[in-house]
Amino acid sequence: MKDEFRTYFDINKDSWNKKSPVHFTSDFYNVTGFKSGDLSLYHIELEELKEVQGQSILHLQSHFGLDTFSWERLGAKAVGIDFSEKSIELAEVLKVELGSNARFLCVNLYDLNENILDEQFDVIYSSYGAITWLPDLDEWAKIIFKYLKPGGIFYLVDFHPLLICFNHLESPHITTPYFTSKPIRKSYQGTYTNPDAAIDIIEYTWNHSISEILSSFVQNGFRIDFFHEFPYIPFKCFPNLERTPDGNYQMKDQPDIPLAFSLQTSKK
Repeated sequence: MKDEFRTYFDINKDSWNKKSPVHFTSDFYNVTGFKSGDLSLYHIELEELKEVQGQSILHLQSHFGLDTFSWERLGAKAVGIDFSEKSIELAEVLKVELGSNARFLCVNLYDLNENILDEQFDVIYSSYGAITWLPDLDEWAKIIFKYLKPGGIFYLVDFHPLLICFNHLESPHITTPYFTSKPIRKSYQGTYTNPDAAIDIIEYTWNHSISEILSSFVQNGFRIDFFHEFPYIPFKCFPNLERTPDGNYQMKDQPDIPLAFSLQTSKK
């Protein structure tokens, strides 16, 4: 990891160590329902990333592993990584309760370049809310390439970067530039699963344009299999969203802007 980013990651790790226990007991993550057999995956990724039976999957920024366990339930051999000690502790607790064979590592994604893992994977997966925590997409793509088997795929489904411009839908006006390389500092109390939680948060995120995301893969030896944009999110993660007749969620005042995207690339 570049030294210039270490302070930001230390602050963000403290943030996620505070948030993870609150998330674990929240209705939003519904761990109780998950233990009874639910999947945490949504229709976009389930429809696009179909054939996982017998595949090895590396889940980047796995939090406490609900998606990791979900892919395992669908037949994959799954490994999850996250930099938050609290998240990985909770994943290990769930692993025992579920009788899972999934593996978890507490490591910063960028430190994977230090040969933390000695294997390659059929699929590398990352999802909603992940990319904004990454300051360097070129290095990110290089790491993904390193850990993919030849012919393997990387699949990402995430919030559209336009959301950050609207301050995650908190404002009807653009508050953050779309094209910016500067870290975005936020300070607030609570978390998205419980705004009233008694935790004080300081964190740094980065906005990445679609062209930057795609270019990071093209320039590092990947083939772009598909890129899709969606005018909705499949779950209610922000207050200023309303449910559509098909069960998705759109911005109340801006129903036609892109809110999510998906990307699949493959290692040549």
